[in-house]
Amino acid sequence: MRVLAIRGKDLTSLAGEFAVDFEAEPLASAGIFAITGPTGAGKSTLLDAICLALFNHVPRLASAASGQIGTLGAEMVSASDPRALLRHRASDGYAEVDFIGLDRGRYRARWAVRRARGRGDGALQNVVQTFTNLDTGLALGGTRTETLTAIRTKVGLNAQQFGRAVMLAQGDFNAFIDADSNTRAELLEKLTGTELYAHLGIAARRKADMLRQALADIEIRIAAQNGLDDIARAEAEERLVVTRAEHERTRAEVSAREGDRSWYSRADELAKLVDGADRNRAAADERSREAEPRRVALTQRRIAHSIVPAWRATVEADARVAELVKRIAVLGKAADAARASAIAASVRHEEDIGALVRAEAERERHKPEIEEARALDRRISEVTGSLTSLVETRVSAASQAADSAALHADAVKARDKATAQRDVLTRWIEDHRTRENLAARQNDLSADIEEHASQVEKAQNIERQRRSTGERITAARANCDKAETASALAKTTFEQSEASAKEAAVAVAAADDIAIAEQARDLLVAIEPRLLSYERALADLDRLELVDRATQEEKTGLEAALAGSEARRAEIDAALPVLQARHEETRRAAALSAAASDDAAERLRRALLDGEPCPVCGGRDHAVEALAGLIDGRADTDAARVREIDGEIDAFNRERAVLVERFDAASLRLTTLDVSLAGTRTAISSASDARNASLSALETALDACGIAHTPDASALRADITARVDAIDAQRRSHRETQDAARRTAQALDEARSALDRSAQTERATTQALRDLESEDTRLAERLADTVKRRDQLGSELDAGLSPHFDWRENRAPVTTLAQRVEEWRAQVQALAAVNAELPILTNATHEADVVRGRDAERLQAAQRIEQAAIQERDRLTSERASKLSGEPVATVSERLEVAVQAASRRTEDARAALEAARAEVTACETRHEQASGKPCSRGGRGYSPARHASSRTGGEEHRCYVDA
Repeated sequence: MRVLAIRGKDLTSLAGEFAVDFEAEPLASAGIFAITGPTGAGKSTLLDAICLALFNHVPRLASAASGQIGTLGAEMVSASDPRALLRHRASDGYAEVDFIGLDRGRYRARWAVRRARGRGDGALQNVVQTFTNLDTGLALGGTRTETLTAIRTKVGLNAQQFGRAVMLAQGDFNAFIDADSNTRAELLEKLTGTELYAHLGIAARRKADMLRQALADIEIRIAAQNGLDDIARAEAEERLVVTRAEHERTRAEVSAREGDRSWYSRADELAKLVDGADRNRAAADERSREAEPRRVALTQRRIAHSIVPAWRATVEADARVAELVKRIAVLGKAADAARASAIAASVRHEEDIGALVRAEAERERHKPEIEEARALDRRISEVTGSLTSLVETRVSAASQAADSAALHADAVKARDKATAQRDVLTRWIEDHRTRENLAARQNDLSADIEEHASQVEKAQNIERQRRSTGERITAARANCDKAETASALAKTTFEQSEASAKEAAVAVAAADDIAIAEQARDLLVAIEPRLLSYERALADLDRLELVDRATQEEKTGLEAALAGSEARRAEIDAALPVLQARHEETRRAAALSAAASDDAAERLRRALLDGEPCPVCGGRDHAVEALAGLIDGRADTDAARVREIDGEIDAFNRERAVLVERFDAASLRLTTLDVSLAGTRTAISSASDARNASLSALETALDACGIAHTPDASALRADITARVDAIDAQRRSHRETQDAARRTAQALDEARSALDRSAQTERATTQALRDLESEDTRLAERLADTVKRRDQLGSELDAGLSPHFDWRENRAPVTTLAQRVEEWRAQVQALAAVNAELPILTNATHEADVVRGRDAERLQAAQRIEQAAIQERDRLTSERASKLSGEPVATVSERLEVAVQAASRRTEDARAALEAARAEVTACETRHEQASGKPCSRGGRGYSPARHASSRTGGEEHRCYVDA
C-alpha cells in the first residue's frame, strides 16, 4: 500500500483540523523525508492518525500500563482505549487516511469519535469507522468489525503486522537502543515476530538427534535379523523357476484337454438333435395317414357348398311374391282411408273460412272505442309522469328544508360552544400566568437540570473511583513489596546458574573430540550396504544362470514335441481325403436305399398292378418281388456304414485340431523362450558386471576402515559391529556431556529471563503506584470542582422551578417541565384559535337562518302544485273506467288480433290438410295399380276430383294403365 494523505481533527497535541497531502509539493517529489519538531509538536500524532483510521488501534498505547484514566466527562476509559487520544475539551475528532491498496485502487479510511450532546464535557460515544472506495464512491463494510476486515483486506496487513513491518513504536525503539546484546535479540524477535524461528531451531535440533538415534537403532535391528543365506536363497529361487515352468506346461495341457472335452460335448448334442428330427418325421407321416378320411369328407362338403346360391335365390323369390300380395292388400285399404280423410278436410276448410270472417268483423266493430281509450291512456300517463316529478320535487324540497333547519341548529350550537370554551380558556390562562416566564426559560432550565444530574452522577462516580483507587494503591504497595522480594530471589538464582554454566562450559571443552569417531562410524556403517549389495549381486548371477539352463532344457523338449506333432498331422492330412471320398460314396448309396424303402415308395409299389403303366416311369413290367428282395435290409446297412465313416472322420478332425492347437501353443512358447533366453543372457552379463562393481566397492570401503577382506561374511559383520558399538558408546558419553551443558545454558537463560522479568515487574509496580497516587490527587481536585458546580446549579433551579413543582423529588424533572410548558402553550394556542373562529361561527349562523326560510317557502309551493296534479289524474281515471270495461287497450287489441290470426291459421291449416288428403288419395291409387299390375277404375270408389266431376257430367269414367 502507499499513503496518499493524512487528515484529522483535535487529536492529542494537534488542535483543530490538520492535513498532510503526500501528492502535493514539496512532499510529492521529496523521496525520503523526516518528520521533526519539538516535543508535543504532533509528530507521533500524525502516525497515530494513520493507525486509528486503518485499525482503530495505536501501537504506543498497547504497551501502556493497565488501568483506567479519567476524561473531562464523568466516565473512566482504559489507558489503551484509542478514544483517549481525543483532545482535552474537544467535542469531536477524527482521523482520515487516503491510500492505494493492494489492488491499485484508491481508498479512504476514517475513524471518528464524539462526545454526548456535542459538549466538551459530555460522555465519550462509540467509535464510528467508515471505509470508502474513492474511485467508485461506494462505501465498503457495514458494522465496525466488517469495515475493519475490509480495510485489512485492501492493506494486506493486520494491526500487529503493520506495527512491526511499517511503524515501530517509539517505546520499543528506545528499549532496543539501550538494551544489551541478549535483550536486543529478544526485542528484535518481539518486534519482527521471529521468536517462533528460535523455538523451531531448538525443536529441529532435538528432532534431528531423535532421528539419528532411531536410525542407529534400526541399523542394529537390521544387522540382528537372521535371513536366508545366499545358498538357501539360490536353491529356493531355482525351485521357484522350475515350479513356474511346470505350472505353465500343466496349464497348456489343461487348455488342450478342455478343447477336446468341448468337441465331444458338441458331438453328443448334435447326435441328440438328429434322433429328435427322425422322431418328428415319423410322427408327421403318421398324422398324414390319420387325416386321409377327413380330406375325403371335406371334398364332399365343397361340392355341396357350390349349389347353395341357386337354392337361396329360389327361396328368396318365393318370399318376395308372398310379400307383394300382402302389400297390395295394405295399399287398397290405405287408398280408402285417404279418400275419407279428403272429404273430412274439405268440410273443416269451409267451417274455418266462416270463423275467419266473423273474427274480422268483431275487430272492426271495436276500433272507435279502442282509439278513444288509447287517447285517455296517453293523457293519464302524461299526468302520472308529471305527478312523479312533482312528488320528487316536493320530497327534495322537504329534505332540503330539514337539512337547512339542522344546519341552523348546528351553527347555533357551535357558536354557543365556542363562546363557552373561550370563557374557560381565558380563566385558566389568568390563573396560570406565571408559566409564561417558565416557557421563555425552558431550554436553559432543561440544560441546567441535565447538567445538575450529570454533576451529581459525576461526583458519585469520582467518589467510587477514589475508593477503588485507594484499594488499588494498597494492592500496588503490596505488589511493590512482593516484586522487591522476587527480584532479590531472581538475582540469587541467576548468580548460581551463571556459575554452573561456566563449569559446564569447561567440561564440554575438556571432552574428547568426537568428529573423528563420527567419521569412522560413518565409514563402518557404509560397509554393510556394500556387503549386502555384493551378496545380492552374487545371488542374482547364480539365479540367472540357473534360469538360463532350465529355459534351454525346456526349449529342447518343445522342439522335439513340435517335430512329432508335425509328422502326425501330415499322416492325418493324407488319410482324410480317402475317408471323405468313401463317405460321399456311402452316403449316396444310403440315400438311394432310404428313398426306395420309405413309406411313399412302399405305397406306390402296393398300388402297381401287373400290365398297368407305372405312374412314375410309365413302364408295364414292374418286377415288384425282385425289387423288394434287393432293398430288404440294405438301407439299415448303408446308414450304419455312413455313421461309421462319419465317426472316423470326426476322430481325425478332432485329433488334427488338437495337434494344430498344440503346435501353435508350442510355437508361441518357443518364441517366448527365445526372447526369455536373450533377456536372461543379457541379465547374466549385467549381473556379472554388477557383482564385480559391488566387490570393488566393498574392498574400497574395507580398505578405508583398515579391515582386511575375508570371504567369511559373518566374521566380517561381527568385526564391524564391535567397532560401531565402541564408537556409539563414545558418542553417548559425549552426548550426555553436551546435554548437561545445554541444560545448564537453558537454566541460565531462564534465570536471566526471570531476573529481567522481576526487574521489569518491580519497575512497573513502582510506576503503577506513583500513577495511582497521582490519579487519586487528580480525582480529589475533580470532586471538589464537581460538588461546587452541582450546588450552584441546585440553587438556580430552586429559584426557577420550586414555585411550579418539586424538581428535586421528581424522577423526570425535564419531562415535567416540558409538560407544564407544553400545557401553557397549548391553552394559549387554543384561546387564539377560539377567538379567530367565533366571528366565523356567528356569520355562519346568520346565513343558515336565511337559507332555512327560503327552503320552507319552496316546500309550500311544491305541495300546492302536487295537489292540483293529483286531482287531474283522478278525473281522467274515472273517465277511462267507462271505456272497454276498464280493460287496457293493448289487452283488448291483442285479444281481437289473436282471434283473427287464429282463425286465419286454422283456415290455412285446413286448406293444406285438404291438398295433402287429395295428394294422398292419388298416391294410394297409383301404388295400388302398380302393385296389382292392371288398370283400375277410380269412378266409383271414394272421393276424388274425377268422381266429383262425373257426379255433375253424367258419370264419366277415367282409366289408367300401370306397368307391372
